[in-house]
Amino acid sequence: MASEHAAWNPAAEFELTQLAPDIWIARHPLRFFGFRMTTCMTVVRLPSGGVWLHSPIPLQGGLKTAVDALGPVQFVVAPNRLHHLYALAAMEQYPQARLFVAPGLTDKNPAFAPHPPLPEAAVAPWADSIDAVFVAGNSELNETVFFHRPSRTLVITDLVVFLGSWDAFATRLYARINGCYNRFGHSFLLRRFFRDVPAARRSVQAMLEWPIERIVMAHGPVLRRDARARLREAFAWLL
Repeated sequence: MASEHAAWNPAAEFELTQLAPDIWIARHPLRFFGFRMTTCMTVVRLPSGGVWLHSPIPLQGGLKTAVDALGPVQFVVAPNRLHHLYALAAMEQYPQARLFVAPGLTDKNPAFAPHPPLPEAAVAPWADSIDAVFVAGNSELNETVFFHRPSRTLVITDLVVFLGSWDAFATRLYARINGCYNRFGHSFLLRRFFRDVPAARRSVQAMLEWPIERIVMAHGPVLRRDARARLREAFAWLL
């Protein structure tokens, strides 16, 4: 399966790239604890015409122009305790928007205290087109995953990655050591942070009930083939 992404070039998606009607992505270089990779922002146009930004990246120049052309940015989402680096900057650019943050993020960074935690899926202001599951049992991440129903796209951040030849040497080395090189899955290191396995299992089972056809992850190419089956395979150790 890795061969389907052998020629993938993350830089080709540094511009706003449409995946399906009303959903786009854009990438940005990222250095994290010395590891160089790319990170991904997902943009959804809601039925109201407003725009939902998931894990925003720096918005400047042509990228901001492209996002603004989609409609007014109404919601910004920091989906876990790690993916928040550019969220406050996005709020400076879109002061009319509302920022929702992962549980526990305020404890890590008090600057997020004025912003509410991510709401339950059923009462979220984007519930007319986006479902969500909070993945319990991993307080290091406290990640919420999202499902854009119209395009059947799962938006996931750090729970699953796909690191490969497109990443820097140190990142590839980390991926090889942790069993996540050139494959869709997660690192051996991440597994250690699932301290409440039954709770995490229930969350993943809820996620797998969605009719997933495509997976957008923060670190790796968009997964378009056998997406739901491969997600189940990635979490087989937990299920």
